[in-house]
Amino acid sequence: MAHARTSIVTAALTAAMLAAPSASFAAPVPSTIALVADADNVTVHQVQQQLRALGFTDLGTIARDGGIFELPAVWEGEAVDLRVDASTRTIRLAAVRTDVGSGRPTSMTLAGEPHEVSVPQVVSGLRDLGFTGISGIRNSGRIFEAAAMWQGTPFDLRYDASSGTISDRSATTARAAEEFPRIVFAGAPHETSVQDISRGLAALGFSRIADIQKDGRIYTASATWQGEALDLRVDAANRRITRR
Repeated sequence: MAHARTSIVTAALTAAMLAAPSASFAAPVPSTIALVADADNVTVHQVQQQLRALGFTDLGTIARDGGIFELPAVWEGEAVDLRVDASTRTIRLAAVRTDVGSGRPTSMTLAGEPHEVSVPQVVSGLRDLGFTGISGIRNSGRIFEAAAMWQGTPFDLRYDASSGTISDRSATTARAAEEFPRIVFAGAPHETSVQDISRGLAALGFSRIADIQKDGRIYTASATWQGEALDLRVDAANRRITRR
């Protein structure tokens, strides 16, 4: 009966997770937890203590299934749903969550241990979530970075395989200081054409677009922006437009 009650609670918790939105986080969600006892002997109280020590607040009811603990909590003022694995001492987000403003997924769970996650897995997972035009993917350990599109808007993504979080790197880097908006086009960077770049520049408000030249994924062009004649460089991989 105890196991049945746990299953019911877990199912209800999972349903609640899928319904609740969340924003991306400025600081990554902790991915490890210090638990001294063996997985079978870890208590709910120990999990609560350690999560609070890591900075989580407003811990909700914990659903336990063996060495797996699932619960809602708050991290940096945002609601999260956690999955704590006592056997591996890891913390992961338990379900796909989305950004409040754009609806863009901010978490992804992939099969296998974090250190086993591969580039093809990440690309496939992002596509399954609805991202398109995924390119320039690179990884360093358990961190993966890539350019991608979400419903026509370009993003610089950072995926942490340990915590399962997907963040927008451009939100915490120099996008605000960029002189021009990023160009938008359909398809992957290697599929773009001179016509795509011309249409993309025109859609952003550039005029008198001429002399577009292509060198791999880099395009050069002349155009007018807010009355000023410019020589431009367009990087199709990251959608950035800069002066030459």
